[in-house]
Amino acid sequence: MTVPTLTRDRTDRRTLDSMIRMIRMIRMILLSSLFQLTLVGCDDARDRDSTAAVNRQPAETFVIGVTGMHCDGCAEAITAKVAKIDGVTTCEADWERGTTTVLANPDAIPTIQDSIARMGFTVEDAVVMDPTDGPGSTTESTPKEAEATDDRSSD
Repeated sequence: MTVPTLTRDRTDRRTLDSMIRMIRMIRMILLSSLFQLTLVGCDDARDRDSTAAVNRQPAETFVIGVTGMHCDGCAEAITAKVAKIDGVTTCEADWERGTTTVLANPDAIPTIQDSIARMGFTVEDAVVMDPTDGPGSTTESTPKEAEATDDRSSD
């Protein structure tokens, strides 16, 4: 009767070894994924992106739809990157709403959109926010809501 017990012990040991290898592999995958996500936020905040020649027009508030943000780290990375662009006064990305609100020179918008897209996010057209709405206003709309409003007003 000891033979079946030994066989069962060996089988249990092999199963345990397989599970340990699987756990180690999963841990390595998770760690490498986490490392890759942190690279998005790594940037030297002292550099300014001056790829666009920006005329000195009055700054306007724009809302840009951004798809692909899934955490505060994504929003912080976008905010840090966009804040360095010439012509940008302020920037606030909101991952939950999927928007980035910028106070910027209108000529800087293409550079802002290109900069966000180069980070791996999908960027929608910028919508000018009504001057009576502030970045923290409860009446602020997302770019999709603003397009719907524009469609209704043209009827």
